[in-house]
Amino acid sequence: MAGFRLKRGTAVVSGSGDPASKSAAYRPLAGNPSDGFLIWDLRSAGYESEEYLIPGAAHVYDSISMADAIDMSRRNPVANGANRNFVRPVVAADRPYTTRVIVYRPADPRKCSGNVVVEVLHIAGGGLPVVFTTTQRAFVANGDVLIGVQHPVTFDAVRAANPSRYTALQAQHPTQIWGMLRDAACLARQGGLRGLDGYRLERQFMAGRSFSGVAVATFANCHHQDARLRDGRNAFDGYLAMTCGYYIRPLDVPVIRINTESDFSIWGLDNRSDDSDAPGSQSRLYEVAGGCHYFSFSPLGDGPGAGAQLPPGAADAALASFGPGTRLNDLPVHLLVAQAFRNLYAWSRGGAAPPRGDRLVADEKAIVRRDQFGNALAGVRLPQLKVPLAGYGCGQGEARHFGYTRPLATEQLRELYGSPAAYLAQLTAAAEQLVNARWIGADAVPAIVEEARRNAVF
Repeated sequence: MAGFRLKRGTAVVSGSGDPASKSAAYRPLAGNPSDGFLIWDLRSAGYESEEYLIPGAAHVYDSISMADAIDMSRRNPVANGANRNFVRPVVAADRPYTTRVIVYRPADPRKCSGNVVVEVLHIAGGGLPVVFTTTQRAFVANGDVLIGVQHPVTFDAVRAANPSRYTALQAQHPTQIWGMLRDAACLARQGGLRGLDGYRLERQFMAGRSFSGVAVATFANCHHQDARLRDGRNAFDGYLAMTCGYYIRPLDVPVIRINTESDFSIWGLDNRSDDSDAPGSQSRLYEVAGGCHYFSFSPLGDGPGAGAQLPPGAADAALASFGPGTRLNDLPVHLLVAQAFRNLYAWSRGGAAPPRGDRLVADEKAIVRRDQFGNALAGVRLPQLKVPLAGYGCGQGEARHFGYTRPLATEQLRELYGSPAAYLAQLTAAAEQLVNARWIGADAVPAIVEEARRNAVF
């Protein structure tokens, strides 16, 4: 971005300042959600939507990942994801910024779960809440508070959308996003966001998907230790990174990573990590068989990210490459994600550890092995793969982020199940087993069965 120019100063060991915003308090901008840029209006669901302009000071670092680079095209995401150097030399200390923070909260504080989920707004489209969109129904049903922090590389797009409203936005470098996240987290937990007055906020988590998943990994690896509340506690009580492949080192809070089959094919074997329940290294890595990077989701309505934010024609081109009789991958990975959040919440409070998932079966080149239906062997398996009507897979080359659903032949389905009723009985049993094992929530079963009822025509 042309606006980022900074003279290098003397490098020092990574650290963090104590900006005034840690103890300041801010009121939301006036107006309705429609007055803001890429903001959901969820009043019909019992939620309030607010935005803030937050000033502060944040260090500038050398860029080390696609999530803090000026030019992402010059970054090698696979190489950066394997980076194990977690010390960040400071290029310039405590440089001023003003960022935008969006808050979605239950209108009634009594319905708040006590959980806060913070995400970097995805740079696609100028700042999309991809985590909130992915798991919106579960967040709202649970009563969670969601916070989105604007990335500096999108400031120009936001200002252009409403110059008078957003003229104050400023940053000197993309790496200031790490200080912005720290400050937003501290403000939320310490009474700095007036819209959250009267809310009982007990735990706070950082989450991300794709680009923002890389942001989660980068922050967790390099800045978690600097994000502290006034009483010394961690600002973040856990991390959940989706579809990004970046390794996350052992921390003193729980970490869950969720990668789909296509993410595995892109990132390979290098960024796998062992599951652990040991204090100081509580972690889970899930590799979702049949899932693709652009997995489907079901938000509450039309809003930021509700539709596919993809290059024109990209999905059509991918589908054409999959051959006749296929449709775009519709495996509901978001159901696993919703339960992963519930498990992370409980784990951070000393509750039961989440289930451990099998790794995908692959050779040394990360080529996944498949069963007779065309589905990947092992991995975390949704009911659609345990009792299949179709083969699920991922594209190659330009279509690598997309996936396909390839229905099995009618004769094969009749041989396997006999009748749609028998199939639905097996599918329901498989779904209920996953509920008991805490892979999906009980609320997911009716949706899974109803979707299968529509597709089980044989």
